[in-house]
Amino acid sequence: MKFNYLFQKYFNCADESEVFQYFQNTLTNSITGWDYFVDWQKVLNKFKQIEIYLNALNYLIGKEDIENEFRYLFIYWRTETPVETGRIATSVKSKFIPGFSNAIFLLRY
Repeated sequence: MKFNYLFQKYFNCADESEVFQYFQNTLTNSITGWDYFVDWQKVLNKFKQIEIYLNALNYLIGKEDIENEFRYLFIYWRTETPVETGRIATSVKSKFIPGFSNAIFLLRY
């Protein structure tokens, strides 16, 4: 979380860590468990299902020719993944890329 001067003014917190500590300390007893905010078991189970594919997409980070590298990666895996590998957001522009097996993928850049 970004520090805001209001945290110091109203909560007397000097930095982000103090704000977080204040947040933790002031939770009511009924919601003190983190499961109130996030179903961590569900998150971890879903993450486990797609972890390998997400790591494969990490390969694309920092590539100069992301379009050709994406094609290489897609051909390399040759499987349908639960991750939308064709939809990679790198900014607001979009470009349609002729896909493989008569599919069309949207590459956002």
